[in-house]
Amino acid sequence: MSESASVWEERVKQGLFREEKFTDEMKKTVLQSADRRPRWRLAKGIGIVGALAICAAAFLLLVNLTGGDADSYRTAGETGKRIPLAYKPLEARILQKGETIYGGDRGILPGLSNTHSPLVNTGYAERISLSDVDLIEQKEVPGFGTAFLYTLKEGTVLKDSIATKHESFGMAIDGVSPAGTLYHYGTGHMYELQTSMTRLFGQEVLKFNQPLCRTDGEGCAWYVKKDANGLSTYATFSSLTYERDLDGDGSEEAIVVTHKQNQIYIFKEDRGALQWVSVREALGAVAEDAVAYDELLGTFELHGSEADGSGFTRTYRYGEDNKLVEVVK
Repeated sequence: MSESASVWEERVKQGLFREEKFTDEMKKTVLQSADRRPRWRLAKGIGIVGALAICAAAFLLLVNLTGGDADSYRTAGETGKRIPLAYKPLEARILQKGETIYGGDRGILPGLSNTHSPLVNTGYAERISLSDVDLIEQKEVPGFGTAFLYTLKEGTVLKDSIATKHESFGMAIDGVSPAGTLYHYGTGHMYELQTSMTRLFGQEVLKFNQPLCRTDGEGCAWYVKKDANGLSTYATFSSLTYERDLDGDGSEEAIVVTHKQNQIYIFKEDRGALQWVSVREALGAVAEDAVAYDELLGTFELHGSEADGSGFTRTYRYGEDNKLVEVVK
């Protein structure tokens, strides 16, 4: 059974995915980790899912899943070791407007819930008149425009999507939207999401962040951009995502931290295509190890156990020539 890209996007935004359970032991580990490492904050909770989001975010840093072999891991942990990152082209198609997708599509990388390239090309959001909506609430989004929460009036006809009676979300863009209009973008829940102006892959974008948006424990991030033609989706990630210019080239990489399989991926953009590398794989983490990203410092951490059972933490910064450099304390 197939469905249009616009319907698929709505499902992603609503988090309609299968469930994953947490054991009592996992929850205990999460709470202990949160007490030890307060800097490992991934994002603040939102609304009714706030407490659960914090739990899920902390858990993803400690979940024990598969990684590299033991020998490569021990070598990678040598004092002052410089570990090269071998980026690979992302073999995943970019969704185009009107494209057909299939519900059985698999994730593009281990642990990452995206079924297609995070970069999308689904066109511009449809512009409609404010007279076509029953306005519920509105608020300013500094640096971008005005956000609206509304329902469509009965009889409203949309060209690019199906009109529903549910709450919807749209935006008017400063200096772009004609007076009395808005861009009809998504489901109403997006109105309550955390928003921030940021940069990704060298583009100025508005980020919508939902620390927990899926029943499999993952977060979501949407990046939208504006231009003279209106509002469009630039990229979407089905895991917690951060932006940082790691290599100093002026283009911000995406650092994606997954709940499933405790993966950290770094994505670079090159002429409209993405390249990726797994930090977990590069550090040679074994099944019992955990990798983490420190958002404040922009560093990566490997947590594991020595042969005698004692624990260790090794910290790495992003160095020149796309290498992880161990930080000697």
